[in-house]
Amino acid sequence: MAFALYIGYSFGAYNYGGWIFGANSQVPYTESLRQIGLKTPDWTRLWHLVGVVGVMGALTFMHYRFPWWPLHPIGMPVGICSYPMTIIVFSIFVSWLAKWAIMRSGGIVLYQKAQPFFIGLVLGYFTAIGISFLIDMIWFPGQGHSLYGN
Repeated sequence: MAFALYIGYSFGAYNYGGWIFGANSQVPYTESLRQIGLKTPDWTRLWHLVGVVGVMGALTFMHYRFPWWPLHPIGMPVGICSYPMTIIVFSIFVSWLAKWAIMRSGGIVLYQKAQPFFIGLVLGYFTAIGISFLIDMIWFPGQGHSLYGN
């Protein structure tokens, strides 16, 4: 991460290529310009805003008022951002299912014993990414390979 920041600030992250550092970095600016150019209010969007505020307010009220309420309000803003959510929704479901099964079968004691395993999964993933980065640096200098879906 430090190396990516160093190279990005030294040579420009736009030169990395790909969607994240390329076209995606321009989206907030172009969308802001497009929105500033609007002269009349978009009533459809305003009514959507009112509806979303109402649903979010109801979810928040229910979450804080009733301990048995199963829906957390953070699910709405996270679920609306479609692209990242479609990538990780299955992983979130599997992790929730694993936590539910562990808590149901062994309670908090088993949950605390299982935490090192799941932390090891995350550390193993980042270790594999680091190893693939080192292999790209040594055997494929200047070329590299995409580690995700790009």
